[in-house]
Amino acid sequence: LTNTYGPRQLIKHNRQGFIGWFIRLAVEGKEIQLYGDGSQLRDLTYVDDVVDAFLRAGATDTANGGIYNLGGPAPISLL
Repeated sequence: LTNTYGPRQLIKHNRQGFIGWFIRLAVEGKEIQLYGDGSQLRDLTYVDDVVDAFLRAGATDTANGGIYNLGGPAPISLL
């Protein structure tokens, strides 16, 4: 799972990941700092898509013991 976001996301917990952190800073009217040159790309996954993937994997025997990567269709720029 990579950078899952959606309803009921914790935005006041420092270990929640960059999405919640960015939202908190924006709500508080604070500057969002990017580290490095800002060209990094991130993959985002909506929480409903995560739940759907878990339900589908749990409904089939062919998923047992498999390793799966779950992510969005394309990386997103932070700029």
